[in-house]
Formats: sequence, C-alpha cells, structure tokens
Amino acid sequence: MCGITGFINYKSSELNIRNTIQKMTYSIEHRGPDNIGSWLDSNDGIALGHSRLSIIDLSANGNQPMVSKCSRYVIVYNGELYNNNKLRHELEISIDGKNTKWNSHSDTETIIECISFYGVEKTLMKINGMFAMAVWDKKEKKLFLGRDRIGEKPLYYGWGNGVFIFGSELKSLKENSMFSLEIDRNALSQYMRLSYVPTPLSIYKNCNKLSPGSFLTIHLEGANENDYKISKYWELSIENNYKSYDDVNFEEKVINQLETSIQSQMVSDVPIGAFLSGGIDSTLVVALMQKNSLNPINTFTIGYDYQNLNEANYAKEIANYLGTNHTEQYVTKRDALGVIPNLSHIYDEPFGDSSQIPTTLVSVLAKDKVKVVLTGDGADELFAGYPRYILTHRLWRVLNNIPMGIRESFSSMLNCYPYELLNKIFTLFFSRDLLTKSKKIKYLTC
Repeated sequence: MCGITGFINYKSSELNIRNTIQKMTYSIEHRGPDNIGSWLDSNDGIALGHSRLSIIDLSANGNQPMVSKCSRYVIVYNGELYNNNKLRHELEISIDGKNTKWNSHSDTETIIECISFYGVEKTLMKINGMFAMAVWDKKEKKLFLGRDRIGEKPLYYGWGNGVFIFGSELKSLKENSMFSLEIDRNALSQYMRLSYVPTPLSIYKNCNKLSPGSFLTIHLEGANENDYKISKYWELSIENNYKSYDDVNFEEKVINQLETSIQSQMVSDVPIGAFLSGGIDSTLVVALMQKNSLNPINTFTIGYDYQNLNEANYAKEIANYLGTNHTEQYVTKRDALGVIPNLSHIYDEPFGDSSQIPTTLVSVLAKDKVKVVLTGDGADELFAGYPRYILTHRLWRVLNNIPMGIRESFSSMLNCYPYELLNKIFTLFFSRDLLTKSKKIKYLTC
C-alpha cells in the first residue's frame, strides 16, 4: 500500500504549506517507506503528499507526486491497476501513438496519462483495480478525489477553519493544525450499534470517508464546506437477472473467475505471499496462487495454544500439500495483549472486531519476507458464509407465506417490546444449534 494526503489553503504562506505537507506525509510513512514525496503550488495554496510502497516498477521513475506529460495534471495515488497493460494499449491506439514513450511501467503513469486524454470520470470508469487518488488540474484549478468501486482503499476528507484536507488515514489530517478533533456523536452512536464507523462518517466532525465508486470535485475559487460535488461513477446493479447453471457449470465458472482475479493480483516486481488459516477461503486462494506460480509462494499463519481456536495445524497440512514456503508463529496471551495498546493508532478510529489482533500479528510476521499478501477475506460476504445469512433465509421462508397486512400488524406489536428481549427470542428460535429446554427458560429470563 501507499499513502496519499494533501490540502487546499490559499491563505497560507509557502513556508507553512511546505512544513505542513511534510508533517502530514511523514505521519503516514509506514504506508510507504520506499519514498516520500510532495508537490505544492503556493500561489494556489495546494499541496500533495505521497508515501510510496514500490510494487510495480521499483525505479525512481514511479515516484510520486507525478506530473502528466502535458504538465496539466498532478497525481498522488494509492493502489494497483489490474488492467494496466490493457489501458496502455488502448491509450496508444486512441492517440494513434504506438511509439508512445513511457517514462516507467508504473500504473500511476498509466492513470495520469489516461486522465490527460480521457478526463477523470471516464478514466475512473475504465480502471479495474483498488485505489484512492487525488488529482490536481492546474488549468481548471480543480482538485479531484477518487475511490475504487468497493472501497478497498481508504480516503478521508474534511474541513478545518476553511481549509480542505484529505488523506489515506486520519492521522495525516490530524497533522494539519486547522483540523478539528471534535468527536462526531452520531458516528459514535453508529459505532456502538455496528462496532465500526460506517461510510461516509468518520469519528470526527466535519470529516468523512469518500464513498466507494465515487469521486469528489472541488474548485479552488469555491473551496468552502458547501461548495464541492460528489458524483458516482459506478453503482452495483441490482437486477433479478438470474441465469440457470447446474452445479458443475456454476462451480467451474466461479473457479475460473477467481483464478483470473488472483492472476491479475499476482503481477508484482516484489515478493508476494498469503495469509493461510487452514479454512476453505484462504486455502482456495493459496492453492490457485501456487498453481499460477513457478516458485513456492510464501504463506503465513498465526497459531494459538488453545486448541478450540487453533487452526495452525490445518494450515501446516495445507502448506505441506501445496508445497508453499510456510511460516508459522504461535502467540501467547502476552503477545495478544501487547498489540492492544497500538490498535487505536493503527486504525485511527474505533473498530470493534477482535480479528484486528491476529491480523496485526500475522502482518508483523509477514512484513520481513513479503510486501504484498492475498487473503481469503470477503468470501463469507460474497457467498453467504455466515450463519446470519442462513437464518435470514429461514425467516423469509416463513414470512413470505404470511399476508402483508398481518405482517405489518405483527411488526407494530413487536415495536412495543424491548430490543434486547426480541434479540434473544430471535436467536433462540432461529439459531442452528437450539438450546435445551432448561437453558431456553434461563436464557429468556436472564
């Protein structure tokens, strides 16, 4: 990953702009320790900063901020294009310049030259990848922020005393003295309900996350809290357009799609690896990675002394079977407790998922051997792997046979009861493993 940050403050001096962007950029150096760069125009009060983790094209030609060949656009970008070569080929054909001279083979250069030719919105629609970017148009005096379709890469933006500020992490925004640290009580309330702060909120007032599939446009002359525009360049199409597949064809199609995705994400000029838990999701990812690699891939696992939580033995069996270069580390309670004080700094805002502890530990384990890892995260969401999806399906089969009028009356009645009691009843009667009769009574009365 890389880190991007920047701000617009046309009332500030050049010295203050330079000092501020340096502080903001160095605050996210951990995201990209290979190079730190900044660009500013004191006349317009615009500053961009970038911390680089070199993945594609390790040379200095891939350093950022990067200026387009036409000198009109400046970009800071965090992410990876999976259709980099395809976009370059299309661009060369479009400009009738098959002998186009590229300064690098970095995807950053591909993006900025596509923007120079197609414009920001059309380029975003063409990109296949994960990214967050900021682009300054020197001619039109406009700043664009863009985020990938699913929101894999983070991007925060906000206001402080009339200054527009953005960054990959909140810690970079907090390095700008104009940024307010006032807690957003609505965001805090959402965290208490959901165990995370949902987009577009952040834990701070006057600061938001840019929504996935969106881009923000702000003009220098109208750089105030009410004069910017957020546009969607992509939305998930929700249609009942089902195709009939038998089980064999369906499995084959899923595997082909997954393998194509993994192949595109294995393009790298640095060593890559994977987190392997021994479960179905990460095992499938690792198996397809190894299938598409000439050398043993690096896999990493965290183990525990508590056997009911430990999957390291399964991961080791999978690693031996596939022939990966496997690294495992057993962690103690002391190791886990030692991570907790750092979590608020790592995540910047409240996050209630305990998986952040093993994720941090396995990331530290992998850090010395690889720069990129693939994981099995997201499969449960895509393929209904959590029990809640099965419960929802069960419940719908019952409700679908009840007339709407009766459902509405029943809903009004339920609203009279405390949420906590309803939650216990729902869990009791729709969970996969029902409690014994005696436990049921105790559960409902506690």
